[in-house]
Amino acid sequence: MKNNTYPELAGKVALVTGSTGGIGKGVAVGLATEGCKVVVNGTNVANGNAVVDEIRADGGEAIFVAADVTDAEQVRGLVGAAVDVHHSRLVSSQARSQTR
Repeated sequence: MKNNTYPELAGKVALVTGSTGGIGKGVAVGLATEGCKVVVNGTNVANGNAVVDEIRADGGEAIFVAADVTDAEQVRGLVGAAVDVHHSRLVSSQARSQTR
């Protein structure tokens, strides 16, 4: 199912870290419904593949790349894989960790 809420996102590539469950999964699925090509990321391969299957079953485009974002080398591989597969620039977002 495709939405037209944000037509400017259609065809863009979105790399969503931590998207094998919870809020990250919701973001990945939501971006896919807007027409983004989604790169699902996390460390749990089974969950990552399940998110990709869900997106594809709904007509979206997605791949899973396992990587620990606390490891710089794995992040380089993650971004490299996303660019290699989709041959384009990534939609950018900024995430930060907060300690309370």
